[in-house]
This record gives sequence, C-alpha cells and structure tokens, in this order.
Amino acid sequence: MALNSTGYNEGSNEGEIDMNTYELVKTPIWSMETLACLIDGESKREESFIQESEKFGMTTQEMEQLLAPIILYKRKVYEEILPIALKYKKVMKYSKETEIEKVTMSEFLTLVVKNSECFDKEQTREEIDEIFNRHFTSIVNEYLSDENPEEAVVNNIVDIVSYFSMFKLDADFKMQMIELYTERYEVWEELRKFLSEAEGSCKAHFNIIEKQYLEAVNQLERENELEEILQKSDVLTMKFNKVTKVIPFIFIYNSLTLHEYDEENDSLYCIIGIFTLLFIERKKNNTMNDKHLITDLKAIGDETRLRILRLLTEQKMYNQELAEALNLTSATVSHHMNVLLQSRLISIALDTEKTKKVMYEINKQRLEELGDAIKSIG
Repeated sequence: MALNSTGYNEGSNEGEIDMNTYELVKTPIWSMETLACLIDGESKREESFIQESEKFGMTTQEMEQLLAPIILYKRKVYEEILPIALKYKKVMKYSKETEIEKVTMSEFLTLVVKNSECFDKEQTREEIDEIFNRHFTSIVNEYLSDENPEEAVVNNIVDIVSYFSMFKLDADFKMQMIELYTERYEVWEELRKFLSEAEGSCKAHFNIIEKQYLEAVNQLERENELEEILQKSDVLTMKFNKVTKVIPFIFIYNSLTLHEYDEENDSLYCIIGIFTLLFIERKKNNTMNDKHLITDLKAIGDETRLRILRLLTEQKMYNQELAEALNLTSATVSHHMNVLLQSRLISIALDTEKTKKVMYEINKQRLEELGDAIKSIG
C-alpha cells in the first residue's frame, strides 16, 4: 500500500497514532535515496514549487533559497550516478515512471523502500521470489474489488496476469509490472550492483543538505509536534494500530507515503519528505489568498472532476471504483484525484484495520471554506 501526491500529501488522524511505537530513522537510507535521485533526476519538481511559492505564503526568492540546497544536491548526485546507471539497462528501464506512477510513488522505488535491508548480501532465487511475490500481492490487493471476500495472494506470473486482467489499469503500467516480475532475477542483480556502486555519491555530497535533513529529524523527534501537525491537516484521515518506522526522505522531500511493513502486526513505514511538515503548515495557513482561490475554482471547473465530487458525496470510493464508474483508466483518475487533493476538495480515508485500500471522500469543510471565500468577493 502506498499513497502519494505530487506536491505534497497532507495528513490528519482519525483515532490515535500510538506514538509509543514511533521509531524514527535518524540517518538516510542510501539505497532509497540513490534510486529516488535516479528516478527524479530530470524532473522539474523544484521549478513548479518556485512558480507556486505564493500558495505557501512565500516570495519567489524565499522559495528559491529554501530549495537551493536540494537542487544543488540532486544535480551533483545525479551527474555522478547516471553514468553508473547507464551500464544497467534494466535499472534504467524500470526507473522510467509510467503515467500512473507520476502521481504515486514508483513501484520500483517502493520495492527498494520495502526491502532496503536486503541489498547488503546476495539473495537466492527463492528469496527473490518471496520478495517479488510479497510486493505484487500488495499491488494486486490495492486494486482488488471489495466484492472479493478474500485478499489476493500472488505466487507466480500467471496470478499477476490473471488479476491484472480484472483491473482497468493503464496499459503501460500493466506491461511494465508484468515485465518487472518476469525479469525479477536479472533486475534484482542489476539493482544490487547499481546501488553498491552509486550509493557513495549520495554519501559524499550529503554535507550539502545535511543541515536541512537534521532539522527535519529534530522536528520529527518532537512526537507531539508531528502528531499535532498531522491532526491539523484535513486531506488524509488515518486509522491504524501503530507506526513502526518513520523515515525522513531527502529526494522526495515534499510527500508523505505509507507502506505496509509488518502485515501481521499492522505496522507501517511512514516515509516523510524533509520539507513536508513545513509545506503542510504553510499551505494550511495560506488557503484564502487569490492564488489558491483561482486554483481551487479551476479544480472544480473540469467536468470529470465535478463528476468525481458528485460520486464522492454519495459514498467513499477508491481509485479503481472511480475508474470503473467513470469508464476511465486508473492513471487518468489518479491525475484528477491529485488535482482535487492539492486543493483539499477531497480527503483520503485510510483504515488499515478494515481494508488495505486508499479510500477517497468529500472534504466538506474545505468546500464550505471555498464557498465563504467566493461570498466574500461580493
């Protein structure tokens, strides 16, 4: 299970996070950071933030100053690891994101996130099978209809093809996932070698971003502050038993993602970008300026997004349900959901005690705020 949103993901808490089980990882996980840099190296993420600085109550100059260390760090690391990656064709192949992965975390990166401890030693074919079967079981269950009484279990390529045939998914995503599983032994070996060679670049230039990383760690160490910030926001409602590991992320600095860690104990990885809490606070405190109002009105001025809002007024729905109701691919729906999430017009409702799916619901409070803002004009 992973949830992510371009720009950032906001979170609030329905029920309580058991902060006593909160385990903060205080040093970078280099395998994750290295692959994230390769995937994101040519993106224009920083440019879009600079252009939208007003949404965060910042001037262009202030946003440029904030992002300067991450821009420099990414450029230096990417310049060094790209020539290494080019030696490994399958690493390059699966580092190219499909349309659906542009609004969620790349499945290739998710694979590394969930198995980062496995790259220190060679794995047998049976161990690689177990890693990939577990990963693809998670993917399939994310899209499986609630009409199926039991969770899916992936044991081989036949299972994947069979399950994928049931889902209205982007064709490129289906093909890439099927090929990833088919080539799993070669992919894993190339990935292990690439990370072994390339991780050193992330470490060597870490001093560029170390100050910002440590500031994020210190903020996350203040458990009450993290909990309060998550509670204040209203795009993600979470109800789960416990968070086992909270991991600060450098290269995906503006998002919050959740991944199953220990399914038997309902434990999760919570991966949070080093600027995420800052962006949550700033955007939440600057929702009524003209820039926001224009963006929000554009968000609801699209026919498909308006249909999504009407569907969600009736009941909570997950991505695949919306895709089927609208006769669209999941990638297309994900794009529209991301726009609505950025304007906080919808919320994500996550309850790992009852379902593994990410559900969406109307954010009534934000709609009322938008209505009040329009009324204030006249």
